[in-house]
Amino acid sequence: ITLERRAMQDVAAVGCAEATIAKSMKVFRNGQWAETTEFHPGDRVRVTLTVTADDDLDYLVITDPRPAGFEPASQLPEPVWSEGTCFYRENRDSSTNLYINRLRRGSYILSYELYAAQTGVFTSGAAQLQSQYNPIVAAHSSGSVITVSSHE
Repeated sequence: ITLERRAMQDVAAVGCAEATIAKSMKVFRNGQWAETTEFHPGDRVRVTLTVTADDDLDYLVITDPRPAGFEPASQLPEPVWSEGTCFYRENRDSSTNLYINRLRRGSYILSYELYAAQTGVFTSGAAQLQSQYNPIVAAHSSGSVITVSSHE
């Protein structure tokens, strides 16, 4: 048996009949947000999770692993109102969790902010969505590799 080693960028997004999730990262430079995978220490970074629900869904948990070298901009857990829905955001040691009681059919853009803190090449793990009471409703985003390099 041969085991093949896979890199995070090889992880493809997978959805289910009820939901999909996509993840992107943007940096705030020159007064605007721009999507990128190249950052500098001190950059303000917005993680954007695009959730598409083809049915009304209840009790969803979204777990988004935080890349090493990044720190949350807001440390305290709090309820967030966005895209016409309310969710609870909780920062853990290595991930950010979003808890959604009720998500009506449609597309939603949920986001939170981080700061780039360390230089290096890191993996940005796949964001995972799952219903707590209907585990067959599950999806994950694709993975990617990001770079934090010092200013030139």
